[in-house]
Amino acid sequence: MRRSWCAMVLSAEVVRYRRECWVTPSGERLVAPLPAGIVGGWGANLRRFILACHLQGQVTTERLTAMLTGIGIDISKRQVVRLISEGLENFAAEDRDVLRAGLATAPWITVDHTSPRPSGRLHHSDRR
Repeated sequence: MRRSWCAMVLSAEVVRYRRECWVTPSGERLVAPLPAGIVGGWGANLRRFILACHLQGQVTTERLTAMLTGIGIDISKRQVVRLISEGLENFAAEDRDVLRAGLATAPWITVDHTSPRPSGRLHHSDRR
């Protein structure tokens, strides 16, 4: 029996971006944009990791902050919250597109229509 192993490496890496800067004749300063995925000085891979841990792994912001500072990333809880909550338009658009593609191509669709249990009793309707 063959076994395959997978490893995940977490490390802090500081990248210095050298961007072109121009000053127009009117005195306006133009600076080249950062690469795609850089949000508030944090890279896309860090943001993906934080979102996956928080949304899929249900890791709290406090624990995320402690874990990241433990591996050498100098980040505050407020910055972690910003990475989780701000600029999610691209993720929302991707989520919407995946849902639409699934609804358009799926041979059948299941829906969880579980109702809550007020006062500990199951309430449902038998209307069909």
